[in-house]
Amino acid sequence: MHFHGRMQGFSIIELLAVMAAIGILIAIVFPTYTEMVDDKKEMKAKSLLFEIMHLEEEYYSEQKVYTLDLASLGYIAEDHEYAEDYRVSAMQCNGLDIANCVLLHAESLKDNTRDFQMRSNSDRIMAVD
Repeated sequence: MHFHGRMQGFSIIELLAVMAAIGILIAIVFPTYTEMVDDKKEMKAKSLLFEIMHLEEEYYSEQKVYTLDLASLGYIAEDHEYAEDYRVSAMQCNGLDIANCVLLHAESLKDNTRDFQMRSNSDRIMAVD
């Protein structure tokens, strides 16, 4: 088969126009995607705090005191999916003994996600963002 005349295909201008359109679409979609990923991580951090607080409440019901040692509750940071995004710690509430109140803190290890706190005073659990 012989071709006579000019070969058919896309011109460089057409290819550049398509690449520019793809670049614009990526610029629009990517921030929304990363925001959704960050929101998922934040929801997971809140869920993790609730899970650990439940363990604290179980510990309190048996020992009549909260614990600052999360490992004694069975929580091991490396076992959790978002250990690279959040560091969870337990501390005393301001001005209260650990027997009466515990404060859980999920510290964000990334710049684009927020820290979370949750406190329990043996009567109720209160989430604090």
